[in-house]
Amino acid sequence: MFITNNAESRWIAYALIALLVAGTSLRVVGALNRNRLSHDEVISYLATTGHLGEYYSVDQGVYPFGEWVRAPVWREFLSLNKSLSFQEIGSDLAHHDIHPPLYFWLLRAWSYLLGAYLKAGLWLNILIDVISLFFLYKLARLVLGSKKGALLTICLWFLSPAVISICLWVRQYCLLALCAIFFVWQIVQYLSNVRLSPFRSALLSLSTACGLLTHYHFALLILGAVIFSTMELFKKEERRLLQIFICLGIGCVLFFFLHPQFYLSFPIQRQQAEAFRFIDVVPRFLGVLASGVGFFVYGEPLQNVAVVALVLLVLFLVWCLAVHRCESRKRLSYFLDRVNFSEKFIIYLAFWTMGAVFFLYLIFQSPKHAVDVKYLSLVWPLVTLVIVVVFRQISRSKRWLALLCLGMFVSSTIKMFYPYFIQRNSPDPVEMLGQARFVLIDNAKPGELLRIVWHLPDEALVYSAGQDRLLESSSSWLDNLPSGSIYVSHPLHGNTLEGEREILSLIGQNHGVTLFHQETWRLDRFFEVN
Repeated sequence: MFITNNAESRWIAYALIALLVAGTSLRVVGALNRNRLSHDEVISYLATTGHLGEYYSVDQGVYPFGEWVRAPVWREFLSLNKSLSFQEIGSDLAHHDIHPPLYFWLLRAWSYLLGAYLKAGLWLNILIDVISLFFLYKLARLVLGSKKGALLTICLWFLSPAVISICLWVRQYCLLALCAIFFVWQIVQYLSNVRLSPFRSALLSLSTACGLLTHYHFALLILGAVIFSTMELFKKEERRLLQIFICLGIGCVLFFFLHPQFYLSFPIQRQQAEAFRFIDVVPRFLGVLASGVGFFVYGEPLQNVAVVALVLLVLFLVWCLAVHRCESRKRLSYFLDRVNFSEKFIIYLAFWTMGAVFFLYLIFQSPKHAVDVKYLSLVWPLVTLVIVVVFRQISRSKRWLALLCLGMFVSSTIKMFYPYFIQRNSPDPVEMLGQARFVLIDNAKPGELLRIVWHLPDEALVYSAGQDRLLESSSSWLDNLPSGSIYVSHPLHGNTLEGEREILSLIGQNHGVTLFHQETWRLDRFFEVN
């Protein structure tokens, strides 16, 4: 049936509205079911409220460290009780963290409207994702030259279990995706002979600065764009190439001006990097594969199956290239001939950026935990475009395979939210903490202590110190530890299971101790003092 342009436009508009409602609803459901802060989210709110630098003095034994104090004393570190400038937030991050400040500036401004609490940050992320959806559609229209192709692109991205899970985490990765989309959109326009203007140049400079102020990995995206632009425009359109360099340079200067102490974060990053060990090579490689397939499937069982399928697919392609070299070259050449210039740029940039992130991880320049779907948030919009580009080259007889991939997106999204609607068989520590009166915590690190204190009632008394301090001065807390108290152990960040056993032995001299739970929060072990 012939479809007029007006009818097609209305159909696409309805589809966009349906996608927006579906994707946003999934995010809202996930946000409403979040009731606890993670380690990194505590750091986000410490930076946002301006208490990040202040808190690190606690590790040096400053009050309220090592004393029985009420929970609100600790929660003051997460409150908007002080006025500060954006420069102070940037300075705290430069001295104590490894991330630039733009997201935390936005979260600070947002917190004035909704307050500094978990769901406020999640609502900000949902808003950022909706804005990203609009700009990704604009980018896909420009690259693919098709409304339907653009619609499929944003559908795959907005409903991806990886993108939704990133949104439900109060960190800068949603903003990083938005900056990447906007930056690539500007670069594609420069490379597509679009008429240039001062306004368009300003947008490219602004997107460069915003990306660098969001995450330092954004420099990899910029470097990839510079290499491709140089290879394509040098000795052909040198004036346009020079304009790109000038815009990128202005963006970098703006970044230096707004965050002049950025270099102080690099020694901290090097401290977090780990020395090379052969025993860690295989786990890191498997982590790379798991994060690569994480865009398509959610949950460890499905990801393991997908990793095996990916490995088999790569081996099959290598075999085909080795056995049928001539035919494979012809097919690759045929594919590249049918792909337009902008699509080639997107394919190149996606593989370049993802490869660079994985390379830094595999050579032990990134911490062992830094291989998750969120660390590829700037790549996922490009990946969706690559998928659609390949999809358009698949013959009709094979499009059932593409539909199967789309079905995986839907099933994975359902899988991600399934745990929120089932009855938990094990007790939730949040409920126990909400009724606690005395709590002993053996870790005063900001990301560990404050996410526990967050759930305590105002009248609860808290004693927090490292295991060494607890063992050295046991009389200062043991004599005031009544029955019904809770001991929270965190055997990391300087703590050990041996130290935990020694503390339990001290408590056991006067009380019985029962392990309450150790799985829900994975790293924490909750003990009830009887």
